[in-house]
Amino acid sequence: MRSPQRIIVATIAVAVIAAWWFFLGSASVSTQIEGGTLSGPTLATLGVLAAVNFGALILAALAVRLSRRAVRVFVVVVLAANAISALLDQVGAWDVAYAAAVVLALGLVVWSWRPVDPSAS
Repeated sequence: MRSPQRIIVATIAVAVIAAWWFFLGSASVSTQIEGGTLSGPTLATLGVLAAVNFGALILAALAVRLSRRAVRVFVVVVLAANAISALLDQVGAWDVAYAAAVVLALGLVVWSWRPVDPSAS
């Protein structure tokens, strides 16, 4: 049996990552718009990709409570992709902090999936 408290902690951790991504994605697109360094279609593509990632993070936060293998793979892939992508371009302090937070959230998710031994209580 899984611990409801662990599931809640892991869900909140992934939800915080989703909120953080919303901030980072919005700030990145806004900075590019103000800088005028990218074309309209490129900005639109970045905006769509940021929105898709945000949606995937929200789905991952909701999926933490599920036990199906495919759902678990989805959650791990989404979080791992976020951690890796944070370190692929111009890496700053926010990128490193975000990647570390994603790794922590992934650890909490895996921890929430571990069954709790009822006799250990």
